[in-house]
Parts: sequence; structure tokens; C-alpha cells
Amino acid sequence: MGFSEMRRPGEWIEEMNDYIMFYKGEHTGQKGVGLATIPEVTKAKENKVDEVPEILASEVIKAIKFQKLKKAPGPDKIPNKMIKGTLEETSPVLAKLFNKILQTREIPEEWTECHIILLHKKDLRDEIEDYRPISLITNMCKVFAKVILEGISSILSESQPVEEAGSRKDFSTIDHIHTIKQLIQMYNKCNKQIYLAFIDYSKEFDSLRHQYIWRSLEQQGVQNYIEILKSIYKSSKVSIKLESTGESFPIKKGVCQGDPLSPTLFNAVLEYIFRQLNWDHLGLNINGAHLNHLRFADDLVLLEGDLAAIEKMMQSLANKSREVGLKINANKTKLMTNSRETDVMLDGNKIEYVKEYIYLEQIISPSDEMTKLINRRIAQGWRKYWSLKEIVKSKDLGNHIKKETFETCFLPVFNYGCEIWSITLHHRERLAKCQRAMERSMLGLKTKDRIDIRTRTQLTDILTRIDVQKW
Repeated sequence: MGFSEMRRPGEWIEEMNDYIMFYKGEHTGQKGVGLATIPEVTKAKENKVDEVPEILASEVIKAIKFQKLKKAPGPDKIPNKMIKGTLEETSPVLAKLFNKILQTREIPEEWTECHIILLHKKDLRDEIEDYRPISLITNMCKVFAKVILEGISSILSESQPVEEAGSRKDFSTIDHIHTIKQLIQMYNKCNKQIYLAFIDYSKEFDSLRHQYIWRSLEQQGVQNYIEILKSIYKSSKVSIKLESTGESFPIKKGVCQGDPLSPTLFNAVLEYIFRQLNWDHLGLNINGAHLNHLRFADDLVLLEGDLAAIEKMMQSLANKSREVGLKINANKTKLMTNSRETDVMLDGNKIEYVKEYIYLEQIISPSDEMTKLINRRIAQGWRKYWSLKEIVKSKDLGNHIKKETFETCFLPVFNYGCEIWSITLHHRERLAKCQRAMERSMLGLKTKDRIDIRTRTQLTDILTRIDVQKW
């Protein structure tokens, strides 16, 4: 986790104190000061809310089955392996416990504590922004959260517009990628200008104001779950875990990275923001309807054909986002256009124009970048290959295991987004060559070895899979 890089022999780097104070500030709303006394149990509120449906043992079983075995346990040290191993015996007991929690709004004390660890982003390790906070939450609390999530997801999904595709049934990243590419293509063909603003939020999970979470949920029809969620957040406290665990402090704002509910709560607040914006006549006019943005969770792009309008949209979004605790990162927010690059300002900062942008793991550009896209898919395929080299290059494992690894781990990397590719014969040859090289590497063969590789590996052909997915 990068701890060794942040230490000198026998002494702490002084900046570690800054990390602790920073994350205290993010979650308490006070920069590391003013810790409150937390009661052992959050008591039930006097005001009544609509009845929450009773939790069934089958729902608990479903939630437990989705728990990942290798995920680190929370402060209670109960691993998912133990929970899954006693599934049949514990699910009725847990269902009874979960229903009692819903009725009383009392959260077990063991669930209220979570640890925050810091994971460095790629190779950057010098600044606090180079580390991502991950919350180690009690696994039993995660199971409860997943049951709650199952109860609110369908309702919240119905409240979301078609512009939002994140964590929704029958929606895909491919929908948004295809839409953007088609828009750029058509606007280029008609010689019309188009502007795309790729929005980046700073620490979006850490800064949400809780009152806007409750307001968003109420607006979108899940009033009956608000009180239990309030109880969870009111009683929760966190501590920073580096080489030792620091003192705990209450969570006053933000949602935890690692909590199954967090992405859905964030999406609900984002929908709340967009409902406050008066954008009915902004965006690209498509058959009389205006398309002004696309969302996939926090991957957000604004669309306009007018320079002044895109600047107005960015600023109004920044203003409304600020109200709920979100801040747009002007340095990472980028603009793209097929027209003249005229200055656009956001909160007094000049926004950078880019010729291409990686959106939902696909290259977006006003020009044809298919060759770059194929190069990117091949590079990521090799990266995945070498990350699993202990399996694919092992002499002790059979080819059937390597075949399964290739088809479950490598093929999705190569083929991601292929439904909307327009590839040439040259691109197909490059993909085929890459697969042959991987197969030779798996078998320990050289180029000069004249052997029918595919007969030995029995791997699915990349090009065949692409052709099937495209049709």
C-alpha cells in the first residue's frame, strides 16, 4: 500500500500527519478538530416513516453470495469466507437481526466503526492527492447495505433519465460511447461545430453533504429508507489506519468508498443537481429534443453546439454542485471541439482543450482514432496478461485453466467496445498477431517453431468473438 515508500528508517515522514488531518477534515467538516462523543447505539427516532418491506432470508443469501472472498475484513475481523461458509445457518438469524434494525433504527455498535486506508494511484506517491482513501467496513454491515441497496435501486433507477447509464439494468457504457461518436461524426459531416466538456469532480465521495443525500432520496421516492440510512451515518465513525490505527472521529459529510450504497447515493445526488438546472433549451437539438449531457456515475460529459452556452452550462453545474458539497476540478476538466479553440473559463480558471480524451475507457476524438484505440486495447491486453503471468506461463497448470483465464480475463479487455468499431484489415491483422504472440508465450514457443498453436491452446479467436459481438 505504499507505506514503505512513505517511511524513512526509524522515523515517520511528517506529511503522514497531514494525511490524517486531511481525511479527518473531509469527513467531519472541520479540518481535524472538534471530535464529538458518539453514543453506543443510535436510538429510534420518534417520528414514524412508511413501513420498510420485511427482509427475507433469501435476500440475505443473495447479498452474501455477492460478497468477494478476497476483500479485507473491517474492524470486527470477520472475513467473507466465514460468512459464506455458514450461509445456510446464519441467513435466517441475520434476516431476523436486519428486520429488528429496520424496526428500531438501532445500529449494532460493531458496525459503526470503519478504518480508512490509503492506496496510492499508479506510480504517484508524493502528494496527498496521489492517494485514494478506501474504507474497510464490517462485512456484516456490507451485507446489510447490499440488502438495503436491493430495496432502493429499482426505485432510484426509475427516477433516473436516459442520460444516466451507471449501475442500471439494460444500460451500458457502449450506449454512451456510441452516442458520442455518432454525434461527432454527424456534426463533422454537416460541417457544424460541437463542444464536449468532460467534467471531473474532486474527491466526490468525500465531500457530499448529508442533508442533500436525504433530500435527493426523498425527491426520488425512497422516503421509507431515509431514517435507517440517517441512523447508519449518524452513528458511524472512522479512524485512519496507516502503520497503526489512529483515534476515531465521526463522519459529518461524504460517503465511504467501499460501502455498497455509496455509488447509488452519489448518483441520486447528481440527479438532484441536474433537476435544479434550467437546461431545457440547451444542448444539441436532435429531432426537436435537446441532449445536453451524458452520465455514467461520475463520468460526465456536457454537449453543446455553441461556445457561450457550453461555458454557461459548466458554470451553472459548478454552482449547483458546490451547494451539495461537490467541487469541479478545473485542472482535470477538459474541453473538446471540432471548431476553433476559443477560451472558456470556469470559476476564473481557463479550461484546457484536448484533441482526444479517454471516456469510459474509449478514445474520443473529433478525428478518426481507430488505430490508437486498437493500440490501446492491445497494450491493455498485454498488461492484463503479465499481471496473470503466474497462471498463463505456468508449466504446472493445464491448458484448460489457461484457456479459461484467457476467455474470462483477456478477451473482455481486447473486445471492449468492439460493437461500435470500424476496423480495417490492418487492425484485424494486428489483433490476430497479438493473440498468436500470447499463445506462443503461454506454450513457451518461439516464432520459428512450426506448430499449430491453436490446436494446442483451444482458445477462442479474438476476431471471431469481435464479429459475433458486432452482429
